[in-house]
Amino acid sequence: MVAQAAWGDVDFVICDMFLTYIRLQVIDGTIAFDKDYMVFVAPNPQQNPKYLALIQPLDGVVWLFIITSLAGGAAFFLMIANIEEKIVYVPLKAWASIYESIWYVYGTLIGESITRDANTVGANATRCVVGIWILYCFVIGSAYSGSLKAFLTTPGYSSPIESLGDVLDSGLPWGMVLYGEEEEEMMASSPLGSDVRTIWDDKNIKPYSPTVAEVDSVFAGESIFIDWKSGLEPAIYVKYSTPGGDPLVHLASNPVFMPNFPGWGFYKFNPWRAKFDQLIEKHIEAGLIEEWKWRTWVRQKEEALARGDKIDYKEIPAIAPLSLDDMQSAFWVVALFFVMAILAFGTEICTKMYYTPKLSKLLTNE
Repeated sequence: MVAQAAWGDVDFVICDMFLTYIRLQVIDGTIAFDKDYMVFVAPNPQQNPKYLALIQPLDGVVWLFIITSLAGGAAFFLMIANIEEKIVYVPLKAWASIYESIWYVYGTLIGESITRDANTVGANATRCVVGIWILYCFVIGSAYSGSLKAFLTTPGYSSPIESLGDVLDSGLPWGMVLYGEEEEEMMASSPLGSDVRTIWDDKNIKPYSPTVAEVDSVFAGESIFIDWKSGLEPAIYVKYSTPGGDPLVHLASNPVFMPNFPGWGFYKFNPWRAKFDQLIEKHIEAGLIEEWKWRTWVRQKEEALARGDKIDYKEIPAIAPLSLDDMQSAFWVVALFFVMAILAFGTEICTKMYYTPKLSKLLTNE
């Protein structure tokens, strides 16, 4: 079509044609009425495992700080209690032993009231440390419980695939339809070892499909598909979206290369191009082009639904009771403690079986 307009076989070409520098040397292009670029569509981010819900509310560094504070707090309480006992002559049994101090810092952190019967009359240093520690536990506990509610009701998701590096790291195969555009030449001539060249060398060539059928495997989480935004956007809205229009696959926000600007092409020597530019500009300013695109997508979606060409998708309700899947992290913790208790019980039995005969023999000899 470019050659026909360049040689004057036709007066102008009406299509979604990229107005590249080379083409504008032989035809007279209008102003661009849209923006298009090569982009990839990938599976939607996946929900993080819910069995980790109990530890996800806090960052790893915060967990390390809390564990360190428990150990440091227990040691500090043990030291203060033993020193102050000798000064004020008051038995501070709640903190005077390693076991009691560890149980105290752990119990107060989880909200257990274990100091109501402690006699600290005159032990002002211990009282100050207790007050500071309780305030610390209140802040940590409130922050954790609030964040835990958020993670249980609104679980987190993995990071979306947004760059070529993410595509390579995903472990999924990727496919492309070859159109003979300049971007494909740029990918093929990129430096060896670069992300772009790796994408080009390891691609799976796919056949052209007006309905972009390759997105089926993307929706199934089996691959990534690289194509032009102008083809992927309507295909995603028509078939791979919820009834409300929310996409069921992820279209990357970053283009693979620089954007292209489509327009119409005229024979180089023509008297009409300026008039067409004025009309196209008025339509852009009025928002009619975007409106026509939207109406076209809606009509295509209605036709697809009428044909029964839709994805079998069950929309998740916005508000629902917490399920067993949501609460599985708590049950895993209970199971872990049961296993620990059984191991401790088994250790006690083995220890008793080992030492009882020796103790009986020793008593018999005496």
